[in-house]
Amino acid sequence: MTNLQKLIALLSDSNYYADFVVAKNSNTCVICKKQAKKFSTNLTEFEFINSAICERCQETYINNALEQFETS
Repeated sequence: MTNLQKLIALLSDSNYYADFVVAKNSNTCVICKKQAKKFSTNLTEFEFINSAICERCQETYINNALEQFETS
């Protein structure tokens, strides 16, 4: 399963919204469950606000998926 498929599965899961709320309230990542308090750019912070995905996981799941999509 590719990272893109994993991300789609996560976002499609019926528990995602509940996990999202918990992650946002505790400033943790909905994927890796680690703290997500510091961001290197406004864009990565904005993405966390919208998805509860930390910067590390954004790189792994979103940026890498975009690169795979662009090269196919």
